[in-house]
Amino acid sequence: LSRVRVKKLIDELAQENPKVPSNILHALSSIQPSHLMDQSLWDFNEFRQIISSDNSTYTVSS
Repeated sequence: LSRVRVKKLIDELAQENPKVPSNILHALSSIQPSHLMDQSLWDFNEFRQIISSDNSTYTVSS
């Protein structure tokens, strides 16, 4: 059911802008492991410490 709805949404968007499907495909193929927030691929606790020590205004939530 969800896939049918997503396909319909993409088709509707493609009617307005024919590049939408290729843009989505390109975006999906460009995903980096760190974008997934998968803790087995990236140490987000260390990243959180680096941000904290940098005195940045970024907020990382668990």
